[in-house]
Amino acid sequence: MGLNARTILVLGGILFVCVSFITFKPSPPKSSPSPANLEQSQQPTAPLVRQPFSDPPPIYSEPLLDRDIPRPAAIPVEAVGVYDGAPEWLLNTVAIISCNLGYLDMLLNFYCNARKVFPINLLVLPQDEELYEFLSVNATQFSVLHPSVFSFHSANEASLWRSEAFNDISVGKVRAVRYLLQWGYDVWLSDVDIAYKSNPIPHFAGDVDFEFQSNAGCKGQEFQLGEEPNTGFYIIKSNPRTIRMLLDVEESHPRRPDIDDQTLWADILQEWWRSEQAVLIPSNVTDVKSYIQDLNFDEEPFTFRQLPCVKFPIGFDYFR
Repeated sequence: MGLNARTILVLGGILFVCVSFITFKPSPPKSSPSPANLEQSQQPTAPLVRQPFSDPPPIYSEPLLDRDIPRPAAIPVEAVGVYDGAPEWLLNTVAIISCNLGYLDMLLNFYCNARKVFPINLLVLPQDEELYEFLSVNATQFSVLHPSVFSFHSANEASLWRSEAFNDISVGKVRAVRYLLQWGYDVWLSDVDIAYKSNPIPHFAGDVDFEFQSNAGCKGQEFQLGEEPNTGFYIIKSNPRTIRMLLDVEESHPRRPDIDDQTLWADILQEWWRSEQAVLIPSNVTDVKSYIQDLNFDEEPFTFRQLPCVKFPIGFDYFR
């Protein structure tokens, strides 16, 4: 299929090359471009009309899932639902990006590009005070939460790939997603090094716990043991299984501080898959509930799907 038919360009490969040789230095916030200036020709879309968020009753009874984590008074109502007119299964979903000031230019580029394609309602989770302060003043199009809400402790600079600082940033995203899941939200996460060519949502099935872009590229087969999900682009549902998996990822980080979140997550997923705690839903399955019942699991497994690789190629595949 030609380039024009592809839905999404994920530039993870490009970012890998860039950050392997360069440590980005952020421009001072006062001289950085404002999203408002970058979107002068674009009319803002009306916010979603939806009831304000109220805390759901606790639904997780396992002690490990019942941690007393700080909760914001409310996730901004305009940040819930991804975009006006989105499919019903996304009504409790927040579309998030999390980074520090060092990736400000990428963040602004992501947002301006995405808004040209579809009216995304973006929740930004700054990982340092400087980015939070800049966005709070200059980026009224974003919904922004303070870094302390998610216990971020990132530096305000971009970092070399797989450096300790880089891994802290990447695992910080996992923790932020887990918090949102524990508050009862589903999460659509995109990294800042992504550009959309069209709305990607119609290509999600929306019927599994975890739906992701494969980092293995297009090999004409289903996702395999040993391959990695790309943790820079996925949708994950809120339930005890997903929360437990993200806790496993977080808790493996101190033991392996030299490893980034994607590799940690891939290793945990493979462990669950081998032990039959998780099951891959093949691309041709349309009735997930019946498929799981036929497999006769003792307990409901963690379900996951790979997004179609032709529509969601990794960066290196796109430019071959």
